[in-house]
Amino acid sequence: MIVRDWESEALILDWKLLVGGPGGVLAGVLFRSVGWASIEAIMFEPRPDGHPRLVLVPAAGADLGVPAEYRNGVDGRPSVILVNIADVRESPDQVRAALQRYAGDRYAHAD
Repeated sequence: MIVRDWESEALILDWKLLVGGPGGVLAGVLFRSVGWASIEAIMFEPRPDGHPRLVLVPAAGADLGVPAEYRNGVDGRPSVILVNIADVRESPDQVRAALQRYAGDRYAHAD
């Protein structure tokens, strides 16, 4: 579902995750929105159980309000786990489409 009241436009992914235009990403684990300039990469991280996680790699010097202490399994960079995709109402394909639309080059196609 697309809403137009979160910094112009956003795709609501359950209420656990919002992906939007200038607003960037809003996820419960971050406790606030993070603009695209603060995001180096955002990607699906495959898992043995078949349910990938969405992880965010912060840009150099970005303050996400939480430490990027997790080393993601895709490329090993310090990251923050945003959400397990199995916990989001939308399908993985809908999440991918939102990331392709809004994140542009920041969306790392590791999946």
